[in-house]
Amino acid sequence: KRAFKPKPEEDLYGDAALSFVTGLKLGVYTDGRPLDQKRQGALVDWLELLSISLPPELGLHALIDDLLNNMSYVSQGRDKLYEQLDKYPLANKYWSDSCSKGRRGQGQNCGLWKLLHIVTIGFAEHRGGLEQQDGSYVDVPMTSGPTFTPNEGAAIIREYIALFFGCDVCKNNFLSKYDDCVSFGRCDRMPVDARIDDVEDEDWKELPLWLWEFHNHISARIVQVKAKRDGGRDDEVIGIWPNAETCFSCYNIDGSWNMEELYAFLETAFWYASSSSDFKLDRALKDFDKAQRMSSSSTGTGGGVGVFTFFAWVGVIAAGFYASKRKNVWLADMQKHTSMPIARKGAAGKKA
Repeated sequence: KRAFKPKPEEDLYGDAALSFVTGLKLGVYTDGRPLDQKRQGALVDWLELLSISLPPELGLHALIDDLLNNMSYVSQGRDKLYEQLDKYPLANKYWSDSCSKGRRGQGQNCGLWKLLHIVTIGFAEHRGGLEQQDGSYVDVPMTSGPTFTPNEGAAIIREYIALFFGCDVCKNNFLSKYDDCVSFGRCDRMPVDARIDDVEDEDWKELPLWLWEFHNHISARIVQVKAKRDGGRDDEVIGIWPNAETCFSCYNIDGSWNMEELYAFLETAFWYASSSSDFKLDRALKDFDKAQRMSSSSTGTGGGVGVFTFFAWVGVIAAGFYASKRKNVWLADMQKHTSMPIARKGAAGKKA
């Protein structure tokens, strides 16, 4: 038993990693037969998406690479999959209290939400794998790999849910919303025919923002179902995250969402959770890199942003380091969001 309380980012990463491994153990094989081509392809896509999206702090890249390199072996049966997974034991054997709510061994769906948020934010941060191709950032543990458009990334998540997620009610609700192009504007925000070279910097943010909107929809619906069941307050605002207290700048003066501020908030919560200082510096580097790309594309030269401009970027971002004091507040509130009350009695750890 630990002599100290884990930090919120430790719970975040630990819950996500545990749900990743548990999801494979419970969902990949539903019978004793080897994986068919469709399920094997969906598993490869899921692992490749995670390989270009997850931060190294989760400690999953070695496992993911091993699974991909031994896919023919893993596809032969459940015992072969377990054999590979058992080579990489996780530090956490149980979900944190923020997911389990004191019910030891519960929390799979809560951890999966955390994993999906981390994956989609990482997907945007690494521009669907393009960062690995050009070696822009040193925190990426690969030098080459697959690339995906926002629509392709979303489709991979859909197939994972459709084929490997065990909660039928949750699965059907997700698929019904996903397959409806109008829901949260998915098809307009992530066009099917988009080419990866044509994806603009802002377009990469659409996948994590779409997932955030969908998660808020689910949380609000759970509040309504719980209120109807228990006779409590039926107010979907209770389930909305972040609220104004957690992120005042995420709201415009008319109460609508400020999507630019919201995305920065999600970055801090799910991607730079361990260091707000790293977030500010890396954001400055990314903004500088974006300015270089824009200048290069408009002038046809190799770049037109000078050293002075670079340090101006860093200086402006550094002035906001005070926000690091709010990091644990954001993360603690995020824990509540990913572990909203369940809709049905006896369904511990599951969301509808």
